Amino acid sequence: MNTQAEISQEIEAAAQQPGGPQPKIDYAPYRSSILRNPKQPLHLIDPESVELWAPAFGHRDVADDEADLTIQHAGTPLGERIVVTGRVLDGDGRPCV
Repeated sequence: MNTQAEISQEIEAAAQQPGGPQPKIDYAPYRSSILRNPKQPLHLIDPESVELWAPAFGHRDVADDEADLTIQHAGTPLGERIVVTGRVLDGDGRPCV
């Protein structure tokens, strides 16, 4: 087992290596990253093609009483009320209608 001084020296040495402000995914001084970081290269997918086989729900698929999650139980729902705003864009940054 390494001492804290040895770990601190290892962190300092790793910080001197080029690569920007963020540590590498397999940052050795952070011991649990050895178990948690990906072992295989990432697989990039086309998000548009996922839409061809992923489930999609339209207005007819969800009943009105299912769409409002606040009416399923008696009383006021627990938690803080939030307002969500934003825009939905396609892969080229154009608004979806």
